[in-house]
Amino acid sequence: MKIEPSSSNYDAIGLRLHRSILDARKRTKSRLIAAAGISAVGLASLAGLTLAPKDFRVAGAVCFAEADRSSTMVTVSGDGKSTALEQCGAVWRVGAIGPHADSPPIEGVYYDVPPLRECVRADGVSAVFPMEEVVGDGFCAGQGMKVPD
Repeated sequence: MKIEPSSSNYDAIGLRLHRSILDARKRTKSRLIAAAGISAVGLASLAGLTLAPKDFRVAGAVCFAEADRSSTMVTVSGDGKSTALEQCGAVWRVGAIGPHADSPPIEGVYYDVPPLRECVRADGVSAVFPMEEVVGDGFCAGQGMKVPD
């Protein structure tokens, strides 16, 4: 024997379906909004990478504590008269980066500067890394950068 639902049962089923559809639409809309937000942040980040200010490309540099882009870094900006290697060398000499970076610089105390290697990031800014040994031009390419001109 088959029992047919009453009209109030059909109304309740219809209401549940309607709410389910509305909830699904809200979730989809939320996902689309989140995806749009993530895309906007990604594009803004990409724009920041590709559009470094000209004066920073010419007179600035990023000095790394190790031969790895994920290591601690210090950003320096000069007057355009000193090279990126000289600027980062000065940062190492006063201990602002490297093994002495945990303590504030001490006036009159200078530290040894390791051999430094300059690469150029995609945004045109110089990136300087300490090198314990001499490496070829392949180091910059391995870090996703190019050798300076």
